[in-house]
Amino acid sequence: MPLNSTFLLMTQFVLSSLQQDIKILKHHIKQLENNNERIYNEEGKSYNQIFVSAKRGNFGQACWQRKDNKHKRINFFLAAMDYNQEEQATIQDLGSIHFDMMKIEGLIHNVSRNIQLQQDMDKQHQDCNLYQLPNYKYSD
Repeated sequence: MPLNSTFLLMTQFVLSSLQQDIKILKHHIKQLENNNERIYNEEGKSYNQIFVSAKRGNFGQACWQRKDNKHKRINFFLAAMDYNQEEQATIQDLGSIHFDMMKIEGLIHNVSRNIQLQQDMDKQHQDCNLYQLPNYKYSD
């Protein structure tokens, strides 16, 4: 993502278990990079609110680390602040944004479909467990 000035990256990692309670997961933002230079590094937080400065026109990258294999819902909020109000987007910028949005929409659709498939499979396993035959012990 092109960054023009200071930007805010706020992340929240939550898990919704079968009991419908919401817990903060043991995840953390590992680092932020801009122009192949580490501009932020933090360890051990489940929820971060980060303010960093980026060089104009360069790309930012966020890296995070999973600490377990549980299902997650991940929210990223990225906001540019102190931007140049005189600068206008070009047709190419808008086309690029539209293309990126279509890719994100496809990814969200795939994630949604995978979640539904996993829920269906979990229900099938639960139904199979209800109809299992009792265990019989055979004596010699």
